[in-house]
Amino acid sequence: MSLAVIRTPTVNLALLMFAFALYLAMSLLLSVHKLTPPDINNLYTYRCQLQAPTADHTLRIRNVVSNLSIDLARQLCHSDIMAKQGYQYIEISWPPAGQITAKSLLAQEYDFLLNRHHNLKGLLNDIDELYQEIIEYPLQPIFWWSKSAPPQLTPAFFQHKRIGVTSNTESHPYYLIPLKSLADAGIQLSDEQLVILPTPDTLLQAFAEGHVDMIMASAQLPSQLQAHLHDYPLYHSQQAWEVASSSWFASKKISDTPEILCEFVRANTVYAEVIKNYAKQATIYAQC
Repeated sequence: MSLAVIRTPTVNLALLMFAFALYLAMSLLLSVHKLTPPDINNLYTYRCQLQAPTADHTLRIRNVVSNLSIDLARQLCHSDIMAKQGYQYIEISWPPAGQITAKSLLAQEYDFLLNRHHNLKGLLNDIDELYQEIIEYPLQPIFWWSKSAPPQLTPAFFQHKRIGVTSNTESHPYYLIPLKSLADAGIQLSDEQLVILPTPDTLLQAFAEGHVDMIMASAQLPSQLQAHLHDYPLYHSQQAWEVASSSWFASKKISDTPEILCEFVRANTVYAEVIKNYAKQATIYAQC
């Protein structure tokens, strides 16, 4: 014999209220655990703390690539001189080139920044009143690089190859010079051949992982690819194209403290291996 379930208005109302309460509880649970997008700035920033600082200031550095950026920051975080100058944190960032603005330059948000003088002057004509050049590197040769064979600037060699450039259309080594060199040689690329990456770091990574077949870079490319543990041959073109190197600039807010400037210059020894081919030609801040 089966028992029939009799639903009275009271039971129906109770079920309705239970369902509504369950809905509210689930909504609250989902809102608490709602995924929020990560702060993209954290993808391009590293911060370390000094030991026994005399104040709580933060030294901010802007680089153009992540390569050795963390090493540079750590070098400064172990500096007694920087601690005595009142710095508690060293913060270094390498955001995409387009994120630097005239507003950030006017506010001197960065104590040190790496860039090309003409780029900064294009953003802010009075840049020399706010920043001074403390390490100036000479013109740097860049080459076409390939993993298959020494690049030849011919349509046959470039046929079916994926060419990597960055989305920063003002970048000389990673956009302008590569495309101009191809145009000068009469080499036309299809839309499928041109692969655009957001930053120099992602460009190098794409080349290391085989997502692009050819890029333009300096003679330091093998050193830059060490982080990707490459175990393949690298070939570069015989022809080289010269590009103005980036320089380190210091904010005028700290320019009257040579101890800070010279300690930063000394910390740049982390790049000794990368820039060994032309470091001796660099112009260094005179008081160091």
